[in-house]
Amino acid sequence: MTRSALLGLATVLFLVSSCLAGPKSPAVSPAASERAASSPSACQDAPQALLDRLGTGLGVRGAYVSNVSVAPADDLGTLRDFSDPWWVAGRINGVGVRQEVGVWLWSHGGADAGAIRSANASSGRYFDYQQIDGSLASSSRVVMALIDCVGPIPQP
Repeated sequence: MTRSALLGLATVLFLVSSCLAGPKSPAVSPAASERAASSPSACQDAPQALLDRLGTGLGVRGAYVSNVSVAPADDLGTLRDFSDPWWVAGRINGVGVRQEVGVWLWSHGGADAGAIRSANASSGRYFDYQQIDGSLASSSRVVMALIDCVGPIPQP
């Protein structure tokens, strides 16, 4: 075989193997991919449906969310807009974003299931979700534990 024929065959094999691997979501990496071994026991991996919603809600091409953890927002009491609120924290990474931790409030159940609200400046900066009062997240012990689950943000 000639060199150009081998190169063409290699390209075809690569393309076929890429197609067989199935679609990949470029906006979200697996929740536990980089989680620190010392994560608090309160850390729960986010369900895939939530990861998908965060991935599609991210308004910066080339960015993604990783290390996403969730916990019931028991510290909030009853919220008018959310029948089963959960705190969500994850690392915002990638091209075009400053690496930082985003915090969201997510409706886990009820008629508003799946609704997401940005709960800190980082999540509001890169996502087009309605913003809630950031003091709710900044004063929450649950949120602080979730941020520990996300792990440290490397300093430049």
